[in-house]
Amino acid sequence: MTFFEQNIEVPVFLLFLILIGILQVVKSYSSKGRCKKAFKKNLKAKLTECNDGIVSKVQGDIQLCHAPINALCSNNDCAAFSVWMEEEYTADSNRGLYEQQIPLWRVIASKEQATDFLLKQDDAFALVCTDSAFFVWQRVLQFEKMTTNNENPAIVKKAKYLLKESGVLPHTFVHQSAGYRCKEAVLAPGEQVVVCGQGHWQSIDDFDYLRFLAQQGIEKILVFRHNDKNPLYISQDNAHLKSYR
Repeated sequence: MTFFEQNIEVPVFLLFLILIGILQVVKSYSSKGRCKKAFKKNLKAKLTECNDGIVSKVQGDIQLCHAPINALCSNNDCAAFSVWMEEEYTADSNRGLYEQQIPLWRVIASKEQATDFLLKQDDAFALVCTDSAFFVWQRVLQFEKMTTNNENPAIVKKAKYLLKESGVLPHTFVHQSAGYRCKEAVLAPGEQVVVCGQGHWQSIDDFDYLRFLAQQGIEKILVFRHNDKNPLYISQDNAHLKSYR
């Protein structure tokens, strides 16, 4: 018997430990895991004390610097939104047994949209460029138990509109009696958020649409951008929001 044949029987518990190790590595490198690690690792800083090119965690109020986005469900003006469309189903996928079983919910579509915005902390500003940024949302239930065969035409219209805009095509509305619900998260003007990422100080003159800040005596602004080495995280989670004053 060769050495390989003698040692091929690896104990089950060792394989189990290896599997756990692999899962932990994958988890740590997932976007959610990296986000949690970034917010825990970096201390919250005063905007005016942030150094150029250093990863910083800053909290402040959202101010729009571009035309607002209309949130898909609530239609509120915002800097960013995320919508989840969920479908009601039963564990055995038999939608004729709603009355006999406790319904479950699963996400069938989602949509996220954002525009760059200003972060105001006291008298200082940062420009948050949202392209490729990771968001930590606080979900809010907007509509519950909508159906596409509801007797109320307004509800039917809203349900089909949200499904279609979220990426569910009309011909896939096969579960006409199924319940749908919509959860939406919005970054609204005046709301506080925490930003964690690499920032660089730039002249206000580099941004034509920010010239109004020069009238307030502001010459430079900290610009947060996402990059592969230092991802940008934007959070409205209450666990990350603490008074910076």
